[in-house]
Amino acid sequence: MTNHRLLSTLIADFEQRIDDTVDPAMLGALPIGGIAYRSDAAQAGDLFFCVPGSRADGHDFAPDAAARGAVALAVEHPVSVELPQIRFEDTRLALARVSQAFYGDPSKNLTITAVTGTNGKTTTTYLIDWISRLALARRLLMENAAAAADVGAAANAGVGVGAAANADVGAAAGVNAAARTATDAAAYTGLIGTVETRIGTSRLPSKFTTPESLDLQRLLAQMLKAGVSHVCMEVSSHAIALHRVAGISFAVAAFSNLTQDHLDFHGSMEAYFETKASLFLSPLVAARTIDVDTEYGQRLARRCKEAGFSALTCGFSPNAQVRAEAVDYYPERTVVTITTPEGRFSVEYPLIGRFNVSNVLLAASAASLLGFSWEEITDALALCPQVPGRLERVCAQGIALDDERQPPIKVFVDYSHTPDSIEKALEAIREIKGTATATRAGASKAAPAETSATAQTLIVFGCGGDRDATKRPLMGAAALAADYAIVTSDNPRTEAPLAIIADILPGMKGAEGHYEVEPDRRAAIARALRKAASGDFVLIAGKGHEDYQLVGDAVLDFDDRLVAAEELRRLAETGHRPQQQQPPSRKPSLRKLPSRKSSSHKDGESCD
Repeated sequence: MTNHRLLSTLIADFEQRIDDTVDPAMLGALPIGGIAYRSDAAQAGDLFFCVPGSRADGHDFAPDAAARGAVALAVEHPVSVELPQIRFEDTRLALARVSQAFYGDPSKNLTITAVTGTNGKTTTTYLIDWISRLALARRLLMENAAAAADVGAAANAGVGVGAAANADVGAAAGVNAAARTATDAAAYTGLIGTVETRIGTSRLPSKFTTPESLDLQRLLAQMLKAGVSHVCMEVSSHAIALHRVAGISFAVAAFSNLTQDHLDFHGSMEAYFETKASLFLSPLVAARTIDVDTEYGQRLARRCKEAGFSALTCGFSPNAQVRAEAVDYYPERTVVTITTPEGRFSVEYPLIGRFNVSNVLLAASAASLLGFSWEEITDALALCPQVPGRLERVCAQGIALDDERQPPIKVFVDYSHTPDSIEKALEAIREIKGTATATRAGASKAAPAETSATAQTLIVFGCGGDRDATKRPLMGAAALAADYAIVTSDNPRTEAPLAIIADILPGMKGAEGHYEVEPDRRAAIARALRKAASGDFVLIAGKGHEDYQLVGDAVLDFDDRLVAAEELRRLAETGHRPQQQQPPSRKPSLRKLPSRKSSSHKDGESCD
């Protein structure tokens, strides 16, 4: 980093500071060239934050940071390093606040939407980003068209010396305006989440759902510099608890739902809820929208009201301000009538399932709070793209979906990795199979018979290792909503795959004959596809967009979508028939994990 800040200005008036070992004169004159919280990232001139983590303590890496050129340390207790040390009660919180000061608090000049909840964050952020892009593109087109019209009018009136030239300029402006599309408008939006990080049109891989505070402030500063105006980001419960979003100003905060997950981190559902609630009770949030279809959503809405904060409610609930009045489900699309404070609107969009209706309602509510009109919102939703790994349809590799060689089974890959998300994904498939009850005002209306209601549903799923083990039998029980289940490995991490599976199976007690175990994930996917009959549905749950599998300390190349497409291709080449023999598993390639020895902390965040 080349922008230096005086240390004294970065920590001025910081209420968490305890004391320091820095002479006041030196404190005022010490230039800081950058900030680091990992010793292997420390550079000459940096202020190094010693952050205690779940696996390592940053204080232990202070000597390494000093050797790499750090000029000062932020600590919670003194360390034996000959550098100025500033003590804080909580270095993680101090990291967030000092990073904010170092980068000039970029959130003040950005319109940022925070989406939080156990499930639905990724889809909702993608939808809000999409709405923003199309709405901004529309407005840009209108502004350019108006400018072109003004120039043309001036030319027609013969104003000035070059009337004819002005007319040409006006015509050119009109052509340029017509060429502006949502792709162009993408330069004005930013996205931060589980699948990817995007700065305008530049895409970057995401390590965490919500980056560490230093990385997040740097990212927001980069977005601002690149000309981004609107940012939509997933905010995980880990991020809230670990102060990653401390000090950020949010234009809108959106709450989807809260179901069991991450109790290994939070300890209880109540603590989990309170963590989420703290975001909505922050005065740094300008507007709030809450899905009130769950008890936790209703509680959160009441808490906001009691604290003097208004919230726009949404959902299927008849009391929601933005609600679904009628829904028609189809295999490739959904049609919903939405009642809002500004009237009723009908929209057809290319996503499926009741849970996606909830995501659409939340995204639309957030977009309305951002100042977009309901006409802009519904027009954008009609063109929304598929969200990667969220009930994503997969077909045989290299064969068109409507090609007669395509195996006659419908395969979906989904990120569902909690009991609730598995239930909702299977419910979505039941709806498009036409087996749901046709009712109005909240329940699904089955679509006309575009698919057979007698089709069977098979699910392939597992549970992640080194995560909340109490949800494993619950996921097993949830998977029994399918007609047949194959229990396999997800991301076992440092746990034995068979031990994880053993934790799942108690939830499936009494359903013997309706499930089987295949620890090899590729073999399990292949088995499900070969077992499926014509017209059947196969749901591959758990990993969604991920293109890797975590086994021990290794990162293996593994993408459910690619594997399913490859196995479907085999079916197309050999004919669709029950599998007689397990195909050999492709030997996965290895990726190198980041070194843990130089990390100041590891939080082990997954997705929430």
